[in-house]
Amino acid sequence: MARIGVISISDGRDCVHGRIVGFLRTVEGWLVAELTAPGHAVVRGRGPVGGNRDAVAVAGQVRAACELLGVTMDEFGRAG
Repeated sequence: MARIGVISISDGRDCVHGRIVGFLRTVEGWLVAELTAPGHAVVRGRGPVGGNRDAVAVAGQVRAACELLGVTMDEFGRAG
């Protein structure tokens, strides 16, 4: 089965991000449930990304978790 990293991203505006965080978490939960049901290994970001700093941190966290599962990635996040 596949190993998949999931990161939810809003458009980066604080005024919008704050209002849609709950929606993003709900949809991410549905997606993860559908992926794990058939046996895929899913690594979730620690929370929805609302800006550049969050994006870098969450991407690094997902990358590290994927590598713990034995997936190596190049500098563009492609599994190799």
